[in-house]
Amino acid sequence: MNAPTTNDKAREQAGQGAKQKEAELQHPNSAREQRRRLLEALRLGPVSTLWARRELDILAPASRVLELRHEGHHIITHWTWEDSGIRPHRVGTYALLNEVKHGN
Repeated sequence: MNAPTTNDKAREQAGQGAKQKEAELQHPNSAREQRRRLLEALRLGPVSTLWARRELDILAPASRVLELRHEGHHIITHWTWEDSGIRPHRVGTYALLNEVKHGN
């Protein structure tokens, strides 16, 4: 039996990296999944930062909104004050105006 070559090791590491990347994409709280949940919620109506954190388990909603905008979705931000239960915070409330339909 031949000893593994450097190329064999590199291919094995690349395969492991691809498997890890695939697992991350399928993780229930991956950025992709967070964007999916947020877009689904936006289809139903406006979503505030605090609501997205609390109900959708998205800790950085502004980042997910930016990524959705980069995908071509037209999302506006309305600034408002919302009570977090401790004190009022100035938060963004997001509304979907136009959604980009991706072909399947």
